[in-house]
Amino acid sequence: LNSGNWNFSWSTATFNSMSFNECTFYNNNAMESILLPRTGVQSSLKFNFTHNTWYTGCRDNGRAILKAEACYGGEESTIIIKDNVIIAPEGTTGGKLFDIRAGWWEGEISHNLIYGWELPELAADYGVLEVSDNYTLEDLGIASTAAIFADPANGDFSIYEGISPLDGKASDGSSL
Repeated sequence: LNSGNWNFSWSTATFNSMSFNECTFYNNNAMESILLPRTGVQSSLKFNFTHNTWYTGCRDNGRAILKAEACYGGEESTIIIKDNVIIAPEGTTGGKLFDIRAGWWEGEISHNLIYGWELPELAADYGVLEVSDNYTLEDLGIASTAAIFADPANGDFSIYEGISPLDGKASDGSSL
């Protein structure tokens, strides 16, 4: 996915649901976010980000993958970030996984390898998140982000099943 170094979605239209499953995001180190709404609404958003490889930085550390900010004021929003590899490669800047400042959100952030990106806390006024089983490079004994994939510089994000530290780390016991 290449958003032209801006937001994947920067729209006045209201999204009620956004799902990314088994996607690869890479080499877009000036990206701002996947979603940055241009208007505030009282509706809710269901955001699912599962089984993805996110191997990219962003424009600066004030950015977020989901930058809902104060734009979704509904009381039934959900956020699921699960079974992903989320990496800001060495020499790039990572942002936050999310930026939420309105509404009520529930969800889960689990079974992710996170490096160079911040996993912020959701303020109690804005909901409840189950956060568990997320990993760092150090947790998995990985010395460098370059050692995770076959050839990330050329878009090959294959992992070596059976010998990778990512084996068995997904919520279903498979590889991330």
